[in-house]
Amino acid sequence: MIRYGIVAPPRQGKTTTLLRLARRLSERGVTVTGVAQPARCGHGLVTGYELQDIPEGTRHPLATRERPRGALARPAPGQVPPRETLAFRFDDAGMAWAAERVLRPADLLLVDELGWLEARGEGHLPAVQTALSLGRHRAVVLAIRQEARDAIEARLGVVTGFGPTPDLVDRLVQRLMRDLDQEM
Repeated sequence: MIRYGIVAPPRQGKTTTLLRLARRLSERGVTVTGVAQPARCGHGLVTGYELQDIPEGTRHPLATRERPRGALARPAPGQVPPRETLAFRFDDAGMAWAAERVLRPADLLLVDELGWLEARGEGHLPAVQTALSLGRHRAVVLAIRQEARDAIEARLGVVTGFGPTPDLVDRLVQRLMRDLDQEM
């Protein structure tokens, strides 16, 4: 299976890049499924996250901030922080809603965003692992928080990672179209 990652720190364009990629590939006839995780902001602060169905656009609540920004210590390199120290409270119904979308068959699975929760084996990770094992997709593109990449790759296997750059959507469209054509 073809696996790519859009890897960057928070607020660096992973979600925007993933949604643009989905739109461009859909226009070329590639079937896409999955979820994006746009932030909800207020007063210059991320207050939570929603889930957005790819490609339908419907939304569902996912997470609400529980702890103030900067109130948490960064984990030591190679360490995954305990769930109770994460800044957001995640909604189990939202995770179930996302899992349904991740498990739909399509040419391409897109999932935003894999971070510390997934590094712990939680969040979107179980649905992504199931989807990969069932072979319902020919390729996958994951948005991955840079600081959690090693722990996520330890659970999912190595992904070819890209940082979000102005030309990344064009490069990934070309690469995925070539890869999908070669796989047929």
